[in-house]
Amino acid sequence: GALLCQIMMGQFGPADMHRWFSDMGVALKTEADGRVFPVSDSSQDVIDALERAAKEAGVQVFSKIRVKGATVIPEGGLNLILAGHTAPAKCDAVVFASGSDRPCLKAIEESLGHPVVPPVPSLFAFGLDQKSTTPSLLTGPEAAELSGLSLTDVAVSLAPRKGPEGDPARRALDDLKKDANTPRQGGLHLAHRGPVVFTHKGLSGPAALRLSAFAARAISSAGMGAFDLCLNTVVSAGLKNEAQTQEVLMQLRKDRPRDGVYSICPL
Repeated sequence: GALLCQIMMGQFGPADMHRWFSDMGVALKTEADGRVFPVSDSSQDVIDALERAAKEAGVQVFSKIRVKGATVIPEGGLNLILAGHTAPAKCDAVVFASGSDRPCLKAIEESLGHPVVPPVPSLFAFGLDQKSTTPSLLTGPEAAELSGLSLTDVAVSLAPRKGPEGDPARRALDDLKKDANTPRQGGLHLAHRGPVVFTHKGLSGPAALRLSAFAARAISSAGMGAFDLCLNTVVSAGLKNEAQTQEVLMQLRKDRPRDGVYSICPL
């Protein structure tokens, strides 16, 4: 899959896609973290452009038709077996976009003989431990008090918990690194920087969602309980650890003893 994506992106990359949407009348904007959205912030503009392009290209759209299976035609192409239809639908190629629909994935394996990598959850918010007694850890109830608070620049990362509890996480990360270091996979990204928002159960936002995507298989393998979710809320100040942060705050306290933290932004 990774190699196929590289080939496709080489033929029609991000710049081509940006130009295509502009030609279709959809103005785009790029956020600081690289995400691209319509200037209107309306996903309907993207949907309308895609549907209009498909119609102009003569694409036929059929909905609410269940595909029961597919068979390979020796001369080339495939036959799709459709529920309620006696004759199969012939096509040159098939793109399966079933998400985690396990019956569909099983049908692909049985009909076409393709091994399918088991899907795992991805792009999810992180829930926090509801009963943690570790002083340095933010618990679920404490996070609930911060619900709705958003921060624009936070470094979010995963780290195996100390002691035997974190052993599954360390093994999962080692396996993920071995896989990610192959030429086709590129580097491993288990630390992401960007906006976050506290929810009533934990942490969400672009940085958290990207982290969940890159670490999805490690989390699925070891369980979220084997990891600590680490937040650096002062990354924009160039501070790398707690000692540096305390030093800056203590100096600020000496320099501006009458100011409250609500009136200034020291970091």
